[in-house]
Amino acid sequence: MSSSAEVSHFPGTCSLCEASCGCIWEVQQNTITRVLPDKDDPLSEGFLCPKGRAIPELEADADRLRSPLVRIDGELKPTSWEQAYSEVERLLGPVLRSASRDSIGLYIGNGAAHNHVLTQYAFVFAALLKSRNIFTSGTVDQIPRQVVSALLYGSPASVPVPDLDRTDLLWVFGANPLDSNGSLLTAPGIGAKLRDVKARGGRIVVFDPRRSATARVASDHYPIRVGSDAAFLASVANVLIEDGRSFAGHAAKCTAGLSECMDFLKGITPEFVSQSVGIAPETIRRLAHELKEAPKAALYGRMGTTTTQFGTLTCWLMDLVSILSGSLDVVGGNMFARPLHMQDNSAGIAGSGAGVRIGRWHSRVSKRPEVLGEIPAICMPEEIETAGPDQIRALVLVAANPCLSNPDPERVERALSRLEAFISMDIYVNESNKHAHVILPSPPRLAKPNYDAWFFQFALRNYGRFTKAYRPLMSSERSDRETFLRLASIVEGRRQDIDQLDEEVLKRTIQVEIGRPNSPIAELTVDQVFAKLLAWEPALRRLDLNLRIGPYGDAFGRRADGISLAYLEKFPTGLDLGPLHPRLTGMLRTRSGKIELKHDFVAAEVSKLKRWISAERAPLVLTGRRQLRSNNSWMHNIAELKHAKNRCTLLVNPEDAAERSLTDGSRAKLTSSAGTVEVTLRIDDAMSRGAVSLPHGWGHVGMGRFQHIAAGEPGVNINELVDGNWVDEPTGTAVLNGIPVTLSAAP
Repeated sequence: MSSSAEVSHFPGTCSLCEASCGCIWEVQQNTITRVLPDKDDPLSEGFLCPKGRAIPELEADADRLRSPLVRIDGELKPTSWEQAYSEVERLLGPVLRSASRDSIGLYIGNGAAHNHVLTQYAFVFAALLKSRNIFTSGTVDQIPRQVVSALLYGSPASVPVPDLDRTDLLWVFGANPLDSNGSLLTAPGIGAKLRDVKARGGRIVVFDPRRSATARVASDHYPIRVGSDAAFLASVANVLIEDGRSFAGHAAKCTAGLSECMDFLKGITPEFVSQSVGIAPETIRRLAHELKEAPKAALYGRMGTTTTQFGTLTCWLMDLVSILSGSLDVVGGNMFARPLHMQDNSAGIAGSGAGVRIGRWHSRVSKRPEVLGEIPAICMPEEIETAGPDQIRALVLVAANPCLSNPDPERVERALSRLEAFISMDIYVNESNKHAHVILPSPPRLAKPNYDAWFFQFALRNYGRFTKAYRPLMSSERSDRETFLRLASIVEGRRQDIDQLDEEVLKRTIQVEIGRPNSPIAELTVDQVFAKLLAWEPALRRLDLNLRIGPYGDAFGRRADGISLAYLEKFPTGLDLGPLHPRLTGMLRTRSGKIELKHDFVAAEVSKLKRWISAERAPLVLTGRRQLRSNNSWMHNIAELKHAKNRCTLLVNPEDAAERSLTDGSRAKLTSSAGTVEVTLRIDDAMSRGAVSLPHGWGHVGMGRFQHIAAGEPGVNINELVDGNWVDEPTGTAVLNGIPVTLSAAP
């Protein structure tokens, strides 16, 4: 580390979105003064979007929390860390003494995924809490994709990613990666990669009701109707089945239940779906044949597919079409990353496992099934408001803002204000935690290490990049590790040393890993493994463990050419282990050792889809959209990211606007069955008829005391128009796209 008077350049990672771009921090006096793209990073190759360049302003933001806040006489006031922990203990004490652990809820937001230490210790805390009331933002965005991966392949980490660097044909559904930078697809600089597809003679086909930034660079754009992706994909599957050439590719040969599932889809022909989809039957057939005949083809879908009435079915159909067209697990098709970090589809015995079940328990009030260890987020308000045994009386909210991200925000806010103990971990006071009793801030990025384990499992290449801490914690700062372990020790009621608690949990984890079938460390003892981890500070020991028992790991000396955290540290600009390789048969962790395609939800959802296709269409529906200079609700307080394209406006097709006598820039009233908002209208011929678009993450009303810049241009909250009772049934994920609305001039 250089002296505080000098300017130093330090390799880092921009962890503000899923691209995880490599960057160089320019640091002076322990402050990031500028962020530069890292041209030596093998994954991002010198790409950095405006969010990354705004890191200095984010770190220096005067509204950012730098000390804990405790509610005193109704007001949140700064306090010391010890006083904050004492207040947490005082608040949780009555709940712990008089109720079960289920009376304490834990809600983890997607902001946590961008902080390695926060993520791993959030789940350590969850394991020690032992509450069934665990919620995450996953059931507000991507959980249908992970559930399908879990059921078909035996692991929620087995998400197929399009091999953009080698594909000849890419189909894109419900996604705008040029603005999102990719999601469940770690592909920094994705715009250049898409242009490269076309430059080598390939094609990009975008199915989207809006001519998005991605659609504008595509070879073809089809303005598909909102929420109709499942119908379109089912009809494509039928064409592939009719052709009699549907069993090409090795994935089809190791798929169980394929013929039965094809029977479910009978009758969903291009002619049947054409009107509901908005694409002519002959066009659907041509597209299906092009997909089948392309030497290398891939499909990609995101929130426009997962946050719809048929989110889980759509993800299932995408994988079915990929299997039928011979595009799954082949170079240039949909492939599975093999990241450095151990995950359950690279551990155990290759090609076999226990599979995954959902619905192991149900929510107390509305009886929604558990999905991947959590209860759908839509259940949280009712679990707080409804009296009875195991009613949620206390909540730990981590890097989340459900008042802006979840349906029925008024009910969410009302529920949060009723809690007996509300503890939040965040870098800002936001619309949700302004009701908290205690807020505990995360340290600045210079004082914490990072490894984007979550996002590297969806990367285009087998890659890892470790960013070490630039400086130690200051006396006024606490690590996320300490914060979670202090909370855990309060819940455990042991008042023990947090290092001892951390050691106990880590040793239990090591014991599990030693006991796995085919474990690379089966011959070692817990104490032998733990002793080798002591070279690292406690917050990094789990990372070293997971790298060393991962697919490329040194297994603590048992593999001479394997990697470890010490090895990875030698590559501060990123370690690239090459492009993705076919790995399906070794990756499967299902009971049968095959892709298990048939599940109970399929027949029920296909029956519902057939009824939906035949039903009358609403004249106007609402869809959300991403913005490049934003990430959900937490980047609107940065002046550098304010831009004409980063506004909370409603996009409307010119003909739809003219029918309602609406003009560009006017104020309009947008109404659904759930509520009404008043918005600024922008007439845009990029929108197809019958669809309007509003960005998510806005609605910073009344936040002037806490986020001055965001409050200056608050926008409106799209979730005021979302009915929390309307969900994707298999997963309980809220329907955020395809909401019937009416539009008129505001009074």
